[in-house]
Amino acid sequence: MTGNEIFEKLGAIGTLSNLLVYLTTVFNLENIAATNIINIFNGSTNFATLIGAFSSDAFFGRYKTLSFCTVASFLVNCYFLMHLSFKSIPFFWLINTMKLGISKFG
Repeated sequence: MTGNEIFEKLGAIGTLSNLLVYLTTVFNLENIAATNIINIFNGSTNFATLIGAFSSDAFFGRYKTLSFCTVASFLVNCYFLMHLSFKSIPFFWLINTMKLGISKFG
């Protein structure tokens, strides 16, 4: 169990550093905007575990919560796979929305 958590955290940290390079080179974002997006992503993923734990304990049970989160993760991964495969599925609206939100608040 502990080994799983350690390697999961190392994988997440590696993914975040690669995401910074991807956002600055492919999407041509400034370093500040890319760092803000990564911090928002990292904070929301860490906060989502608390929401999942609370909903699991209080309302749904661990198996229903795990099933829902697994299906949601699978659907999001399928969406990104389709976007990368066909390029006709819009994705840039998400980045443009984040740029607007960051420039408005940052």
